[in-house]
Amino acid sequence: MIEGKATNITGNVKELKELMHEPILNIKNHLSNSFGINDDLSNRNRSLNYVKARQFFVKYVTEVITKETGGRLFTLDEIGEYIDRDRSTIIHNIKTFDSLHFSDPKYRLDWTAEVFELNELVKKETNLLALIQQAKDIIKNFDKADIIKLHKLLEENYLQVEKKSYFIEDKLLEESVDSTSC
Repeated sequence: MIEGKATNITGNVKELKELMHEPILNIKNHLSNSFGINDDLSNRNRSLNYVKARQFFVKYVTEVITKETGGRLFTLDEIGEYIDRDRSTIIHNIKTFDSLHFSDPKYRLDWTAEVFELNELVKKETNLLALIQQAKDIIKNFDKADIIKLHKLLEENYLQVEKKSYFIEDKLLEESVDSTSC
């Protein structure tokens, strides 16, 4: 029974990520426009508007979408792919964001305004809302015992599972276990 659930969750997560690709790009494009960036956020430009837009993008995708889905849907590497950065840079962006958000009132105000606009954009993206609900349903279908069994099964069969899909499932399961243990 667990093996069937493992196959099912792998397919659901992959499908969900593919469907969320376009809405995530829309979030990225909105931030580019909002900060007056004419080209892509992936540009290696270090000017304040580029850096701030990338920080807001990373924080929104990691925190807000994670909060809505009840579990991290994207790995840090996958988030980094959207802005052509590696996972360590994503971690640095999150830490820098948190520090500036705590210490700089102007930064906090800018973030609040952007979150409001991004939430409005997400509301217009009915696909994204449906996908978020689908992610919640995927996570709810597993009780804690099933998650632990599935996690053990994935560890035992690590060599047989694609490395990337294993990593995605592992992160999703860790977030689910953490949220159910509270």
